[in-house]
Amino acid sequence: MRRYLIKSKTILHSNKFILFLIGSLILYLIIYFNVIPHKSHIKINSQALTGTLISQKLDGNKLSLIIKTPEKIQVTYYIKSEEVKTRIATTLKLGMKIKVLGTLSIPPANTIPNTFNYQKYLYHNKIYYLMQAQDIKIINTNVNVLYKLKNLLIQKISNMEYKEYYYAFILGEKYYIDQDVWQSYQKSGVTHLFAISGMHIALFIGLISKLCSFFKINSTFKNITIFSFLSFYLVLTDFAASILRAGVFFVFRWLNKSFNINLPNIKVLCFTVILLLFLNPNLLFNLGFLYSVLATFSLILGTSKHKNQNYFLNIIKTSLIINIVSLPLTLYNFYEINIFSFLFNCLFIPLVTFIIYPLILINFILPIFSFSCAFGLLIMEKLADLCAQLSLNIVIPKINILFIIIYYLSLFVLWYYKDFKIIIFLGLFIIFWKITPFLDANFYVYFLDVGQGDSILIRSEFTNNVIMIDTGGRLQYSKEEWEKQNHQYQLSDKTITFLKSLGITTIDWLILTHGDMDHMGESENLVNNVKIKNVIFNRDSFNDLEKNLITILNQKKINYYQNITQINMHFNKLNFLNYKIYDNENDNSNIIYLNYQNYKFLFMGDAGINAEKDLLKEYDFPNIDVLKVGHHGSKTSSSKEFLAKIQPKYAIISVGKNNRYGHPDSEVLANLQESKIFRTDINGSIIFKIKNKKLQIKTSASN
Repeated sequence: MRRYLIKSKTILHSNKFILFLIGSLILYLIIYFNVIPHKSHIKINSQALTGTLISQKLDGNKLSLIIKTPEKIQVTYYIKSEEVKTRIATTLKLGMKIKVLGTLSIPPANTIPNTFNYQKYLYHNKIYYLMQAQDIKIINTNVNVLYKLKNLLIQKISNMEYKEYYYAFILGEKYYIDQDVWQSYQKSGVTHLFAISGMHIALFIGLISKLCSFFKINSTFKNITIFSFLSFYLVLTDFAASILRAGVFFVFRWLNKSFNINLPNIKVLCFTVILLLFLNPNLLFNLGFLYSVLATFSLILGTSKHKNQNYFLNIIKTSLIINIVSLPLTLYNFYEINIFSFLFNCLFIPLVTFIIYPLILINFILPIFSFSCAFGLLIMEKLADLCAQLSLNIVIPKINILFIIIYYLSLFVLWYYKDFKIIIFLGLFIIFWKITPFLDANFYVYFLDVGQGDSILIRSEFTNNVIMIDTGGRLQYSKEEWEKQNHQYQLSDKTITFLKSLGITTIDWLILTHGDMDHMGESENLVNNVKIKNVIFNRDSFNDLEKNLITILNQKKINYYQNITQINMHFNKLNFLNYKIYDNENDNSNIIYLNYQNYKFLFMGDAGINAEKDLLKEYDFPNIDVLKVGHHGSKTSSSKEFLAKIQPKYAIISVGKNNRYGHPDSEVLANLQESKIFRTDINGSIIFKIKNKKLQIKTSASN
């Protein structure tokens, strides 16, 4: 036995063994993702599914469920009355067997480049279908012991003040934190503190150890208690990736110490990651897991270098190391960094570790410190809001594998050779990457998929001019208080993310073709989150939507204009062809003509047949290369006479999938039969790139 242990220790200490495991893991991952099929076994025409309810979120009139059938299905159900909402909230519990009636669909992919891909996110969580539910029926109310305990915890949390933080810190569910408050945490760069991970597990285990010591419980029973707690907590939190990493790492460290293997913590972490990726390769695409691994790696590096320094100096150094090590992951996913985030973490880490989190735990068990807990949480929210206002975010265009390799090789040289000149190199390297958009000599026109609306981005060579025509937008309907959702995403959030991925932080001209919601409804969000120098309205009088925007423009001191005939671009011009005022908003759309290197673009907004006739009278049109079809392909636009005159080579129809208007009209499609048609509902965003005087076309085809 002793010989076996010695041999095992030798193998575990061997670097060759770790390299062998890493090589085997890489080969396994290649086979797993490229050879082994991963697909649903459910028929898409199924209209009724029965399974166990394993997750539910109720937000306003929207109920989101995950049922296991045994395959997981993401279900959405829109509640029709307040009475039904109350009944669902009180009767529907985790672990119940339910039957869902509805329509299955394939999850949507990201049809705007470089934005969150919901389809891939669900795929890596082994969810292949969405279901839009029409009815939900409870089949069996019997649930197992674990679900009973979880339901009791949820019920207790739901009745507590600041319940959203108890959901976050106890169950790892951040969904219920107010959207505006969460944005403050995001801007401050401290959201990782709300992901249950090593810090929280360590505090839990520390509390258990203290209790065992107080009651003089022997080490064997103490370890059994800790392992039982870890197992229960993993099940309770649905094996959340960061908790899974923390739990397995703790077990491996305990084994390492108990059997005197004496592996350094960095190797223990390597074995932890290798094992978990063998068990679930999809963790490779889980941000929580990746951040957890990088943070732990940084902590190991940091604590090994400054064990004897004071606590606050340790926090500053460790926070800085974590930010540096995880920088590529942050840039790859979010395209910006907060320069002060490591300083803000120096405030929040001790606040959460020693005040907020312990108060949450104590108050959950003995709710006698509710005032202290509420006061602490209020202070934390105010501090987050202040830090968000002081944040200095730097946008970096989308990085690639070359950036990641160079960056981590540079860090290795810095760490191994202690050559601090590498810091200067890294700084210059990041600056160079930031200015790459200004070195791009190509010309781009992006027709963005914003559903049933228009949004077009023009980026000139070397990013000298950035022009956006319309923002998209959705019709808003008045809702009763019980229907209002806390989490409401805005269409332009994806547009803003896309702009960041291109390294764009300023829009020189925001052109609003007219005052309809589907063309300018997102302008307020855009103005509040992107620097905009100038805004152009159409010639018509201002409606309420435009007046509301003008109020914001005045507050921000942004210039706005009407009756514009021309915009000077870098060695080019945008021409506004409108010269008449009509009796309807659509015909008064700004109509814009662009000629770049003899490639001719015509953007029609929602202009109709009357406006088309007047254009033909006023202008002698050359053949148009790219036509943004008027009014989403409605039969009120794109007459035969107009199309016969301009003869567009490519026709772009910006239209929502399965829209209620029936756009595009079959007659318009017939009129465009001589053109190559691209539709945002089918092709996603359409990108025209002019390089070396040649036109290239690319789409982000939707599924």
